[in-house]
Amino acid sequence: LVSLIENPLIAGFLYRKIQEAESVGIKIQYNVMFGKNNSSYSEYDIIEMLWILLDNAIEELQDEVYLYKNIWVDIIESKKEINMSVSNVIKNYSEDLIQKMFIKGYSNKGNGRGIGLSKLKRMVKAKQGEIIVSNEKKDNENYIRFHIMLPQDKG
Repeated sequence: LVSLIENPLIAGFLYRKIQEAESVGIKIQYNVMFGKNNSSYSEYDIIEMLWILLDNAIEELQDEVYLYKNIWVDIIESKKEINMSVSNVIKNYSEDLIQKMFIKGYSNKGNGRGIGLSKLKRMVKAKQGEIIVSNEKKDNENYIRFHIMLPQDKG
């Protein structure tokens, strides 16, 4: 239940995205351990990053035919860093394609697109964070996993 998520803004955002996904036959599973005011990042920073990843995942799953239409979301906050990841079923992407996905204007979905991941990369870089994208096998399907690591301030 999203009501068990300690941060009300994150809970409300996830609740809305879960409703949106379910309306097109997609299930979002999540594990959120993000406090109310313990982070050196605002909830809005976290939500904006998740928004980009979840919109991409929902769009991919509603546009394609996959056996499993699941998205996994993890947000784990520690004193050292925040780890966020979003995973969804997708065809196996090459390293070359994964690198191209972050170039502004690049999209395999048509013209006038390819803005979100380039923006995400700039946001994460500005916070001295890192994004790791990988293909992972689960339930005999390939998943793409976007993992963002953001260092906490050393205040």
